[in-house]
Amino acid sequence: MKKKFNYLLLIICVQLLSGCANKDKIDPFVGEWTSYDNDLKIAKVDTVYQIEYFDKRGQLYQTYQASKAGDLLSYRDNNGIGKQIQIYVPVNTKVSKEGNLILDYEDSLHIRLITDEGDYYKKFTIKSNIGLNGFAGTWKTTARQYSKNYEAIKIDSTSKGVEVSWIGDPTQIWSPSASFQNGMINISEPGVDGGIYANYFKDCDCITIGKDKYYRYNESDETFLGHWKNNNGEIKISKNGNYYLVLTHQYSDYTFTFLTEVKNNELKEPIDKYAQGKTYTTITYLSPGVISDNGGTTKYYNNNKYVRNYNKSFNNAPSSTNSNQSIATTTKTFSGNVGKLQAYYNLTWNSDGTIYGTYYYPSRPNISYTLKGKDLGNGNIHLTEYTGSDVSANCNLSLQGNCYVGQMNNTDGRVFKMTMCQ
Repeated sequence: MKKKFNYLLLIICVQLLSGCANKDKIDPFVGEWTSYDNDLKIAKVDTVYQIEYFDKRGQLYQTYQASKAGDLLSYRDNNGIGKQIQIYVPVNTKVSKEGNLILDYEDSLHIRLITDEGDYYKKFTIKSNIGLNGFAGTWKTTARQYSKNYEAIKIDSTSKGVEVSWIGDPTQIWSPSASFQNGMINISEPGVDGGIYANYFKDCDCITIGKDKYYRYNESDETFLGHWKNNNGEIKISKNGNYYLVLTHQYSDYTFTFLTEVKNNELKEPIDKYAQGKTYTTITYLSPGVISDNGGTTKYYNNNKYVRNYNKSFNNAPSSTNSNQSIATTTKTFSGNVGKLQAYYNLTWNSDGTIYGTYYYPSRPNISYTLKGKDLGNGNIHLTEYTGSDVSANCNLSLQGNCYVGQMNNTDGRVFKMTMCQ
């Protein structure tokens, strides 16, 4: 009897130890991940992995279910094409008692997901208790408007309520009326019915107004954030919590990424103590709008462009040929698709029937296209797409419910279904 009791006690102990081991086991795929263009969230339900893709505004645009085999997640996209996500976790050179190499899950700067679209890193958040539900502070775009100025907005709280100031030329600070509405800040804007709205996103500690994105200002952000180019390649730098996510791409060769902090006005690729003989990259600030990845020999220039400037309002409405005649305008925002790509539109209807605006794809946030056209009546509109100054497509759409649905005919012969929904 005693022998049987001891045997039963041994089984219970083994089960408890096994349960503790399984509880403490880390699944490196599960969590939130970020890249320059998109964010990614992976959760596990039983043996199935749920993969969700988000744009930089936090809007979900793709969901997949995947299965795991080793260090790979496998799934099929909407076209039935097989896709894989690989996890890279640094391997500790210290050998465990069982003779197996130890995965270093604490090396959060090097752990990353490797996908067809690029690398994703663990998503960091900024923990802070900032007033006005996070809005309070000075915010600047990553784009450069003039040779020495960035577009900026200052948001503060006063005894009279929310105070907003647009800062461009220091001698021309504009302070429109503003108020809180449903967790957003509504800002009056000449020519825009109902004004424009600012949204705060805690994860990136940033705000968006229309399709413009503003980061909390500090000197390092002004120095490094943005999209930089030369004839041979590009460098993209974004924020990930208090870290900087760097993507370098040589057009004819390679793409690689790293996550780091700014020190001594440099972004140094962190040393991977388990990768012997590796060459490391340092991004150096040279002068306003100029950085280098090799000490100054090769230069990259800020390629961001403004949607707003200080000589025109958000509606971008064309001026009347009669300077004494004002044209009433209504600005509308839409979301939809061009083919299989999600798109965001910002269009202004003028009282004379003309339409003007822009749109962009969340998967390509640094490129915007101009749309000009005419409201034909009875819910029908015609739009012409411009890439730069060149006509690149013609679009005919009709109103169906709360969506404009139609077709985009590109000048190169390609045809896509197009939707715009409010």
